Amino acid sequence: MRIFLILFLYLTHNMNAFADPADECRFKKGKDEVNLCMAMAHKDAKSCEKIYNSETRFFCVRQIAEFSHHMFNSYNPIVVASKSK
Repeated sequence: MRIFLILFLYLTHNMNAFADPADECRFKKGKDEVNLCMAMAHKDAKSCEKIYNSETRFFCVRQIAEFSHHMFNSYNPIVVASKSK
């Protein structure tokens, strides 16, 4: 019985490392804060549309746009080996 308890605790402790980054968003107080947290965690602008406060919505959209812009400009193409003759 003790082995099963230790195994259970070990597995549940290790599974926390694979948790969703948006898990902490559940503990936010307001709906706008929750939607902002979800948008930042998933880098998704759909959550920004749910924000009622216009300043927070603009900040959210701006952050997602900057992230997308950075990802687009940091693209490194795969180098293909040239064919030898």
